Amino acid sequence: MRGYNREHEEKKLKVLFTPRWNENFRQFWIPAMITNGLLPQNISAKIGLNFTFEPEKLYDPSVYLKIFKLKRPVITFVQFLRHVIATHKSQSPDNHWKTSANTCSPCTFPYEYIVKTETFDEDLNYVLGALRLPAKPRLAENRMRSGRNKDRKDLRYYKRVSQDIRKQIYDIFKIDFEMFGYKLPPGFLKGPYV
Repeated sequence: MRGYNREHEEKKLKVLFTPRWNENFRQFWIPAMITNGLLPQNISAKIGLNFTFEPEKLYDPSVYLKIFKLKRPVITFVQFLRHVIATHKSQSPDNHWKTSANTCSPCTFPYEYIVKTETFDEDLNYVLGALRLPAKPRLAENRMRSGRNKDRKDLRYYKRVSQDIRKQIYDIFKIDFEMFGYKLPPGFLKGPYV
């Protein structure tokens, strides 16, 4: 999540300060702040509430705006990974970082085809041909290409991630790696990663 920019955030709040923003702040930001110790225990007093703030409840948007203005939360990549680990440990991961093994139930459904984002166009062409569908729907260009340069750029985020956190993240997604034929880069789980 990007660093704080007051002008950008004020403009964004005018557009995003809606019930959806309210729910997203409760669902994503509050738990991530709690996981990383960024939400003070006395948050109710700090933002002037006459009741105890309970993170699991949905409040009026003004409550979240007060928290936002007080904390101006910024979650680093390492803090985000800690939060992903915490949600998996509590068996309550968000849908955005659930494993494919849990989301897709590969042992329950007999999938005939697996389409990867890295090879989406080629995979879809194969599936359409195998199903003898006459026309290819117009697809947006897939900008999520893999390759040495992109992979190297993506992996730079792990430069400041401890070996312990990398190992925990890998342990969570290990079955997905195995199911879809992904390999960790050499040295990823050993020592500092560059």
